[in-house]
Amino acid sequence: MTIQCSAKIFVFTALECEAKALVNFFGLKKDNSAHAFSIYKNDKIVVAVTGVGKVAMAGGVAYVLALFSNSPLPVLVNLGIAGHKTQEIGTLIVASKVIDGDSGRVFYPQLIGGKWPETSEIKTTAKPNTQYSQHCLNDMEASAFYETAARFSSSELIHCIKVVSDNESTTIDNIHPKKVVQW
Repeated sequence: MTIQCSAKIFVFTALECEAKALVNFFGLKKDNSAHAFSIYKNDKIVVAVTGVGKVAMAGGVAYVLALFSNSPLPVLVNLGIAGHKTQEIGTLIVASKVIDGDSGRVFYPQLIGGKWPETSEIKTTAKPNTQYSQHCLNDMEASAFYETAARFSSSELIHCIKVVSDNESTTIDNIHPKKVVQW
C-alpha cells in the first residue's frame, strides 16, 4: 500500500517526546491507519516515531519511505537527543560525520551553504554510551538512519540534527520526556 501525500520533508525520531514539538508546531495529525510506527502528517511534512535503536530506526525509515514512495528526492531528517562530553544541555548540533561505533562504517552528510548551527561528529552505538570518551555526539540511531535514508534520497538532503541531552555533568538519568519537549 502506498499513501498519496505531497510531503517532501520526512522527520524521523526515536521517541514520542522528540516528535511532540514538531507535531504541535506544524499542526500534524496522527495517521490512525494500522501502521508499525506512529506517523504524523500534513500535506508538507511527515514525522515518524520509530523507537529506540538502530534496528528500529532502519525499519522505520524503510517502512515510511516505502509507504510514501511517491515523493521523489525527499528531505530526510533524524531529529533527536544525544549525549556529548562537554556540550551544554539543550545545544542544537548538526552531524558533520556519522560513525557507526559497532561496525566502523562512516557517512558524510553534505552540509551545503554556510548557515548551519554548530556541527559535530556523531557516534552511534547499540547501547547508551555514558563514557563520553570522545568530543562528539553519542546516540543510538543516527548511523542506521543515514545508511537507510541514503537508499531513498541524495546525501545533501539527509541530515541528523541532535539536541544535547546529557554530558559528563548531567547524566542520562536526568532525561525526562517533558525536558526533551522543551529542548
